[in-house]
Amino acid sequence: MTSSRRSRSSTGRRRWRPWTIRARCKPGVVEDCVFEDLGSSGLVLGDDATPAIRDCAVRGTRGNGLPANGRAGGAVERLTVDGTPKSGVALEEQAAARLTDVRTMGCTIGLHISSTAQPVLTGCSAVSSITHGVLLSATTAPALNNVEARDSGGSGFVAIEQARGTRSDCLAENSLAAGILVRGNAEITLQRTLVTGGKTEGILLDADSAPRFDRVTVHRAAGHGIVLAGGSRARLRRRDRRGRRPWPARP
Repeated sequence: MTSSRRSRSSTGRRRWRPWTIRARCKPGVVEDCVFEDLGSSGLVLGDDATPAIRDCAVRGTRGNGLPANGRAGGAVERLTVDGTPKSGVALEEQAAARLTDVRTMGCTIGLHISSTAQPVLTGCSAVSSITHGVLLSATTAPALNNVEARDSGGSGFVAIEQARGTRSDCLAENSLAAGILVRGNAEITLQRTLVTGGKTEGILLDADSAPRFDRVTVHRAAGHGIVLAGGSRARLRRRDRRGRRPWPARP
């Protein structure tokens, strides 16, 4: 693992600037660090890296906050990414990093997943993304548990191309476009999903998509509850479009 020079911030946390860390091959630990004012990305995981990353923050980068590619794995816990012009987190190629309690704020895309290695995201959130909160593309098939997309400038959750995977107990709130957008040949499964607020329809299913919904609620959308367009082959069970909440609102 290589790194930049370091100094102490006013909060006592280690501050790394102005370069990035690139973790390679051997397991390592990156803990309680701040990465800021960088000319490229913050934390880059490549090749066969399997680090443990805990309690870190990335802000002021000109690239992605946390890109992972190759066959990168490891665990990322309690990471905050603020204001990147690309994706806050980008899992690509065969990256299988496990993300827990990762939060992006004000990034162009909050969480972008195209990895074919079925990564797992738990308790993560994308807040005030410029475009989409969570984007699944290519042939990815991740597991998303308790993931939230709030105040997205585009859609909260988007699945395109041939994306698969399962989303459970997820929330899309106050999106400028559809809370959930499924397009292309995507065949995702959504369980116990809540879409609330938003400026247009709650759910838009387009093209040849074939998503499966089980216990979905659309609450207070400004437009239609759900729109099936193109040749969508959606399957919905126990849906609720009357504005009731089947479980308490999240804070």
